[in-house]
Amino acid sequence: NAGDPDVARALWRRVAESAATPGGDLALAAQVYGKLLESEPGDRALWSPLAAVYGQLKDRPGFDRVIAGLLDALLDPGDRNELRMAHAAFLL
Repeated sequence: NAGDPDVARALWRRVAESAATPGGDLALAAQVYGKLLESEPGDRALWSPLAAVYGQLKDRPGFDRVIAGLLDALLDPGDRNELRMAHAAFLL
């Protein structure tokens, strides 16, 4: 049932995953992952590919927004460190 929020999220996640593939629409992937992340800020399955997409787009402001919004939301120190490392790699 497409009216089910879980089904809708799963469909949007598939859209983002497809858009993030080679030859896909990276801007669309960033937009969809970002929107999904608003309701699930600690979900590594969303922020990790979003960080990768921003890296591919070389979109520093977008990446910085993700970092700023997530560092306080992530409870796991390993996740916070992984995000910091991704950000450092992006800056190099």
